[in-house]
Amino acid sequence: MIFSQMAKFPEDKIPFLLKGKKEKNNQKDLIIREGGRHTHMVSLAGFYRHKGYSSGQIFALLDTANSISFDGKILPDDEVEDIADGCSKYQTLYEEYTVNLDDVEEKPMECVIAPYISRYDTNMLEGEPGAGKSTLLAELAACITTGKEFCGIKPSVVGDVLFFAIEDNLGTVFKARARLQGADFKRIDVVDGF
Repeated sequence: MIFSQMAKFPEDKIPFLLKGKKEKNNQKDLIIREGGRHTHMVSLAGFYRHKGYSSGQIFALLDTANSISFDGKILPDDEVEDIADGCSKYQTLYEEYTVNLDDVEEKPMECVIAPYISRYDTNMLEGEPGAGKSTLLAELAACITTGKEFCGIKPSVVGDVLFFAIEDNLGTVFKARARLQGADFKRIDVVDGF
């Protein structure tokens, strides 16, 4: 892999990145012992790969760190490139949460209450305090769990509701409002304690 087009990592950050010392400007602290530069660069590459950096970003960081040598020794460019490229085979902490959009199959949206409440997505409601969010959510929960109309729209399915209780007390606010709307409590699960 060729990274010749990559930008240099900011040189003012290198002393901190090389050793993590509090005394960032003390050159003696930046000397890496004989034979330790490769090991140190691999460790640095592993740390940033774990944080989610790409091999190209890691190469830019390592290349800059390698060029700032206070002991007169640097690694050959191909060795730095091999270290950066080698670390890319390891999964990062963030990869399980990301996907390339090119790999995503496009599908039509299915709604429980068209076009407002999507069936397979997270649906959020926000508004000013006192605007009626909890009352609206209680009515939506009642409509979805019983099949009754919501604002003249019949739900496409009768099903379960997962509610995240962030603001209101479940016993004194949400349950009372859901009861008044006729919700089926057996079909409502609540995640409480945020």
